[in-house]
Amino acid sequence: IWFTELGCGAVDKGANQPNVFGDEKSAENARPYFSSGVADPHIQRQFLRAHHQWWQAGSPGFDPGNNPDSTQYAGQMLDPERIYVWTWDARPYPAFPNRTDVWSDGPNHMNGHWLTGRLGTLASQELIAALGKDFGVSFSRISAAAPLAQGVQLNSIISLRRAVEPYLQASAMNVRDGAQGIQVLRSIEVDRVVVLSDDFAANKGPNLSRRDPNSDETTGQLALTYIDRASNYQPATVTAIAGLNPVRTGAVTNLVLEGQNARKSVENMLAQKQSATTIEFFLPLSFMSLEVGDTVQISDLGKTRYVISSIRQGNVLKISAHAAPEVNVVSMDADVKLASLRAPQISVLPELFGAHLPGTGGDMEGTQLLVGAFSDPWPGTVSFKNDQDGALLGQLASSSILGILSNPLNPATPDLWDRTSQLHVEIYSGHLSSVGAFDALNGANRIAVLKNNGQCEIVGFENAQLLGPGKYALSGLLRGQNNTMVAAAELADAGNGFAFINGSTAFAPVSNERLDQSIFATAFAGNLDLVGQPVEIMLSHELAKPFAPVHARAKRNGASQDIVITWQRRTQIGGDSWAGSDVPLDFSPEAYVLSIFDGATLVRQIDCSAAQYIYSSADQTTDLGAALTPFTFEVRQVSAVHGPGAALLGSFSS
Repeated sequence: IWFTELGCGAVDKGANQPNVFGDEKSAENARPYFSSGVADPHIQRQFLRAHHQWWQAGSPGFDPGNNPDSTQYAGQMLDPERIYVWTWDARPYPAFPNRTDVWSDGPNHMNGHWLTGRLGTLASQELIAALGKDFGVSFSRISAAAPLAQGVQLNSIISLRRAVEPYLQASAMNVRDGAQGIQVLRSIEVDRVVVLSDDFAANKGPNLSRRDPNSDETTGQLALTYIDRASNYQPATVTAIAGLNPVRTGAVTNLVLEGQNARKSVENMLAQKQSATTIEFFLPLSFMSLEVGDTVQISDLGKTRYVISSIRQGNVLKISAHAAPEVNVVSMDADVKLASLRAPQISVLPELFGAHLPGTGGDMEGTQLLVGAFSDPWPGTVSFKNDQDGALLGQLASSSILGILSNPLNPATPDLWDRTSQLHVEIYSGHLSSVGAFDALNGANRIAVLKNNGQCEIVGFENAQLLGPGKYALSGLLRGQNNTMVAAAELADAGNGFAFINGSTAFAPVSNERLDQSIFATAFAGNLDLVGQPVEIMLSHELAKPFAPVHARAKRNGASQDIVITWQRRTQIGGDSWAGSDVPLDFSPEAYVLSIFDGATLVRQIDCSAAQYIYSSADQTTDLGAALTPFTFEVRQVSAVHGPGAALLGSFSS
């Protein structure tokens, strides 16, 4: 017999139903029977320990009847070497579960079946026994109690009692030294001795006295500072609250813990501080078998259990005891969330990418910068800062997908599907994938390609075919996207760089006063990079100017010899909406300049406030010598800030 999967969730009462798993995407999504859902890695460890001791010969308390030898083959009926524990994850700890940007199931680790990050912890019997071995002391019995500890810091020469005291406080256990040896037990595991009223010894004072504390004197909130493994062994604090008692206090422990174990520790410690009811009574010497740590029940005081804290022997036994803790405690643990895992600081020189692109349009900050960086290993962050004023132009938290063209990207018509061409590219790292035509039209799969003349074109693609490691053939191209139709008319040779636009690239607006000059910046790779790499990006004023109008027409106006010249305005903002009678006005006020040419000679230039002009027969005669003479014209939309934009060319022939 083999156990192919033996495991238990690290959750309260996980052993009640070890198969269930708190994940909405799992078919076994549920809490164990009667579980509160609170993380409890201790029950997971005890579940696995119990199974291994039950089935494996030589384990403490092993009974051969639990796993007898087979009569059909040599060996035990269940092969102890074939017990496969569920589950050890191949993903490296603590990158998993902390790197939720890589693995989305990281939060499930807290209550899940994972042993990753937990096998190296110590339960009570393991930690106390290990400390006892270092001091040459053996224990006859140690209870299994939470919390699990990742270690303990001992920075001076101390006694064993002082060494184990932090764990005794965190686990609410007591040490008993008697005829049965040294034992570390929870109070509920110690046999209860019932003391009747007739058992008290006579003395000068009262046989039994009791002191109940004022509620205002009882600790209601305890903050525990511990060594947090998840935070690189830095100090962390967890707080527990009991009732509405106003007294607040703090404690410091040298235990190395993690969030849920720290929570259990502070709950145990605060519960002990709630047990402030103390009693003092006298018993005859016939009760000399009582020891410190034993529990007694006084018949006159109901069913409350009292833990003996001191015994003084004379003609009678003077015994002091305190009530066993029975208080509900609620903890507040800021460390329940997964600790962020920062990449180590590495000195690298990333490959950088920078381009000037059209932006939202309009008179104010209508263009933008695109920056990207690649490095393997990644330095944690790459920050681009303006050399002129130190302003942050962009900060990248992860490596960009950068690469080069393997074949030229020829000029093409913008905004139309190119179903015949293929663009071969090579990327330094990462992955490109195909998308549907609808997603490509909606902005998915965009790359920024640097052109030979320094411009940058945004190219969309539908299909990405893997040709080899890091090599792809892109097809289903959409040219001149995101208002880069002018750059689509330019050539990009093989070897030109490009960047895949996603969350690993960054955009920054460009103010108008910086246009028509280079912006000098520095890219800093990580927090330890004090020198950085210089970056120069040429800013083109042309990108901020209005688009060329479209649909030029010049028609004779009925029976007259006047010519009506019309055109359609284009916009850089909100032009895809079908609502309204016209596209939004991106440059205000609406203005155009119309130039009329006779051959190569400019014969008339007109400022227009609307998208039409009536060229009268009289003006034609003045400019061209006769009405209805063929001519050419150009129209430019005018920005009050940036001046005339790109030209629309048209002509008239009689």
